Amino acid sequence: MCRKGMKKSGIFWKRSLAVCISLLLLTGCAVPGGSDDQTKETSDLAQSGEAAIDTEGAEEDKGETSLLNKDVIYRETILDLQLPMTREMKITSGGGVVYLWGQNWETDSSMNTTIEHIIVSCDPVTGEVSTVYPKDGQVAGSMDIGLGDSISGFAATQSGDLVILTCQKISWSEEHYRLVKVDRTGKLLWQTDIGNVDMRGQMACSDRYVYAVGDKGINVYDLSTGASVTQIDWSGKGSFGLYGIRYLCPSTDGKLYVGYMQGESPMHWTMAMVTEDSWEVGEPQNASWRSYYPSVESGLSLGNVFMMYNETSVAVGNDSSENFTEKINLLDSGIDGSTMIGLTAVKEGLFWSIRRETEENGKYVEKVYSLTKLPPEEVKEKTVITIACSSSSDIRERILAFNRESVEYQVKVIDYSIYPSYPTNERLTRLNLDMISENAPDILYLKRGFGTVDDYIRQGLLEDLNTWIDTDPEIDRADYLNNIFEAYEVNGGLYELPTSFVVSTLSADQKFVGNEPGLTMEELKQLEKEHPEYRMLGTHIGRDSFLIDMLQFGTAIDTVNGTCSFDSPEFMEILEMVKRFTEEEGTDQKTHILNTEYLRNFEDFRRKEIQHNPQGIQYTYIGYPGVGGSGALIENNTLEMRFAITSQSENKEGAWQFIRYFLGDEYQNQVATGSTQEFPVKLSALELQAENATKPISADGRDEDGIFTVPGLSEARVDELMEYLKSLNQTVKRYGEVYNIVVEEAGAFFAGQKTVQDVAKTIQGRVWIYLAEQQ
Repeated sequence: MCRKGMKKSGIFWKRSLAVCISLLLLTGCAVPGGSDDQTKETSDLAQSGEAAIDTEGAEEDKGETSLLNKDVIYRETILDLQLPMTREMKITSGGGVVYLWGQNWETDSSMNTTIEHIIVSCDPVTGEVSTVYPKDGQVAGSMDIGLGDSISGFAATQSGDLVILTCQKISWSEEHYRLVKVDRTGKLLWQTDIGNVDMRGQMACSDRYVYAVGDKGINVYDLSTGASVTQIDWSGKGSFGLYGIRYLCPSTDGKLYVGYMQGESPMHWTMAMVTEDSWEVGEPQNASWRSYYPSVESGLSLGNVFMMYNETSVAVGNDSSENFTEKINLLDSGIDGSTMIGLTAVKEGLFWSIRRETEENGKYVEKVYSLTKLPPEEVKEKTVITIACSSSSDIRERILAFNRESVEYQVKVIDYSIYPSYPTNERLTRLNLDMISENAPDILYLKRGFGTVDDYIRQGLLEDLNTWIDTDPEIDRADYLNNIFEAYEVNGGLYELPTSFVVSTLSADQKFVGNEPGLTMEELKQLEKEHPEYRMLGTHIGRDSFLIDMLQFGTAIDTVNGTCSFDSPEFMEILEMVKRFTEEEGTDQKTHILNTEYLRNFEDFRRKEIQHNPQGIQYTYIGYPGVGGSGALIENNTLEMRFAITSQSENKEGAWQFIRYFLGDEYQNQVATGSTQEFPVKLSALELQAENATKPISADGRDEDGIFTVPGLSEARVDELMEYLKSLNQTVKRYGEVYNIVVEEAGAFFAGQKTVQDVAKTIQGRVWIYLAEQQ
């Protein structure tokens, strides 16, 4: 069943309000140069989750619409071109010819590396490859590239010829450049000596001219003869001058569009239009293309000036506004665009790309693919599961795999990063509006604070995941650290699913605090009284940062219920403690007792207790005073794989099928042992991580045998630490705006300008107003 669509124009993509169950899975025809068994048939989600981009005067939506635009689904096929080069490849096309430029590197016994440049032309219909350079004949005599020389750039013409910019190394401080035009066979048409100029390598060809970025401006040459025409003055343009130019896009109506970076923080795209013949540079125009990268290739083969792409889709347009038309939805097509390093439009419905992929031996290899448009009728239907996020890069691989494996569901991304986060957080505003509309996604990916979870819980917009965990026949709660799940519960319900965690706490030598975690305010005061010769905290810990640390356990604020208690004796005691602990003590460098800790995995325990502990101190992770329990705080760090299912979702079963993977062995073991480790929530994976920490490892440094070995944790200590992790029961609460209020007002108390009672009262009032506004 589908809901009626509703048009939203503006920004990048048309956001359909429809939630439709039909989605597309690749089937289709082969492309020259590849075979069916070479074709990648993965399925993925779209960055924006939308159909084609609206343009001025575009046809209005009528009736029901799909979340997926059937006109932007392509099939990717690897091309077996038998290329004579292997790395650093670039691609361009024009007039139905595709050109590839690449390098071969050869290193001799003296570690001297010789770089060979090779250019070939390819027929996209037959797949025939012809060498353009190097070869016998006119080109070799005109553009010999010696040791240390290079090709700096190339650009195809609309008639199918090729213009090449070569760089000859005269000395370490002098380079000599030439422009060479050849046809598709490599026959020399003309060459132009352009001397010793600091060229940037960016080039483009219009119907009449060749453009190349030089050291003082944009150099213009006659396309038919190679003669110098003029230099477009670029002085005073952009924040980075000529270095800021990122693309040159000529049009068929006598215009050159120059895109460059402007500003410092934040930087943004700017475009200036240059009129041919008069060579007047127009006023700069903002080109807010957000997360898109401009292709060095224009869209002239498709009748457009600009071609833009990122990891999820390809779009084209004719001006610098945001009225771009999506040509390929890479994610819906099952194509992982994260490895794409080059793209060219051969003709309507056909693109070629270069992808840099990593082989099992860790080395990368570059491969050429064709992308061919699929007829809509050749697409299968699945049930769409939408996932909202501010970036899909971390979950893209899993989405591709899920869409390949599932015969019933297909996950599709709505990526809110296409909206600006500065100066106003438009991406969050749009998500919040969608959450209370029929455009609500099925899943929320909550990385880096994306979404206002407490608000959604208060409004009943999120599903209680405890029900799904308990009714899943393949999940047994006994296999997990249920204390982590319980720590994330709100009013007895689990509304966001944590898949890993890190620990924020304080540590101390057992001789001061004993071996049991947990520290009350009274015990802390007693510790101060008993050890006046020590500081409580090191001088490297700033006052504001420690105050924020003390606020993270959130006992003074409840955003779900909209209450706060910053005027309580407990909070005033925190303020007084922070002031005492962080006061300057002149030159008196006392040893401190408490250390702030950020523990990500069992290796961090090893580093703390063995590797960086020459005194052999026995540590207790005592925790923050007043938190209760172990005093430690649970939070997400690098991975931050947290998910929620919206209560409005009509596809909760499919949504759960997707997010439950992150509780399974494959992902949990990856968390435990991968390059970016955290504590996994599954016991078997945590035990695997702990076991690895008991084994000796080599480390920086040398002993008398030439090897420095770090011993492992003892099994007894691992058992103690496992019990410690099972005792954690508090999550970090991050309230950025509230922190700002507290730090700002507390400064008056720290400076002795106000009493702690007055400051606490002011903070209570300001935070209460803020919470009321959020309701």
